[in-house]
Amino acid sequence: MEESELNFLFSDSTKVVSPQKIISDYLTENKYTALSPYVEFDYSHFERQDVAKLIRENPDELEKIVKDILFDGKSVHIPIIISNADSCYKDIGLIRHSDVNKLVTFDCIVRKVSSLHQEIVYVQARCKQCNSKLDMYRYSGTLQTRPLSVTCPVDPCHKGIIVKPEECVLRDVQFVTLEEQTFNNGKQPKCIDAILPSVLVDKITAGNRATITGYVKVQETRDKDTTLYLEIVNVNNHDEVVDAKISESDIEEFRAISRNPRFYDMFINSYNPDIIGYDNVKLSILFSLVGGFEYGGNNPIRAESHILLCGDPATAKSSLLKEIPKIMPRVIWASGKSTSGCGLTATVTREEKTGRWELEAGALPRANGGVVVCDEFDKMSYEEQSTMHEAMQDGVIHINKATVSQS
Repeated sequence: MEESELNFLFSDSTKVVSPQKIISDYLTENKYTALSPYVEFDYSHFERQDVAKLIRENPDELEKIVKDILFDGKSVHIPIIISNADSCYKDIGLIRHSDVNKLVTFDCIVRKVSSLHQEIVYVQARCKQCNSKLDMYRYSGTLQTRPLSVTCPVDPCHKGIIVKPEECVLRDVQFVTLEEQTFNNGKQPKCIDAILPSVLVDKITAGNRATITGYVKVQETRDKDTTLYLEIVNVNNHDEVVDAKISESDIEEFRAISRNPRFYDMFINSYNPDIIGYDNVKLSILFSLVGGFEYGGNNPIRAESHILLCGDPATAKSSLLKEIPKIMPRVIWASGKSTSGCGLTATVTREEKTGRWELEAGALPRANGGVVVCDEFDKMSYEEQSTMHEAMQDGVIHINKATVSQS
């Protein structure tokens, strides 16, 4: 074989495939077409660093590539879902301006969910004088961006444009508020506003726990200030409590401890060992945290027991309760004097954007599957205590306020 042929074969074997070609092959392999309701990318599928970086840090370019492949670059809206992005994990409290346009994943509690809205994605404008169509342009409802110049395609001297919403490209959205679920010793949990787009609406409700994946964006406030928000691209709603991972070796260790004749003493002494005595109180708290077995079919019997600690002042009641957040993953602390009935159950507030009513979860829904510690319970008024009766008895809260009716 001649030297020129060898050089040709070598250069052909090392030909670099562009990220656009890899994404195009992925769409073809998964049979996505212009009729698909959405496109889902498995982030873990892409081993090439440049392709993974494109998905992770350049959402606008990713959307453009998808539209060029499926719609020949037309001004249409195609929802993009990104799954298995666990490597992009970042707590809500650590999100900063340097994360703008980057993909993040975090666990959270859904604090507030709005009703369904329609948001303009592409604007179709017409000349006010001759009714000629102008080129569609991208519209961001969060930054109120408009093109630098809008002129009539027939006569540049024509002044004024009109926008007909029925001719624009719209999408369904919900505005949600997400709160970090890690216990931080009584400090106010960090929150971030987010947008649930199109195919993800109604996937979560107030009080749910979920793993959220989305792009960090910038939005404009009423005071012409800017703040960060999240454009959600994936939701995994957790109906069950799965915070702790228990291995087979852990199970064997538990069984060995349970066979110890001094098991109860070990159990009691491990709970807040700085406080001497109160063995029955400690055991009762531990039994309440562990819970029982829920049974009853369609009408299940509550498996959890509630504990009321009564005693003289300065007898370590609050100190015993402060140990609970150290061993339980989902704990919300409430104080009797500063707690209201709405703060415990749920409240209905008006949305800033539309003025509609929306539901905001209180302490009890947000602690679903966990524990609510209510200190100074005797300082609460009878009306506030009565709001907890339904949740304590049946484990359900019904809200019927303004135009909102939900349980």
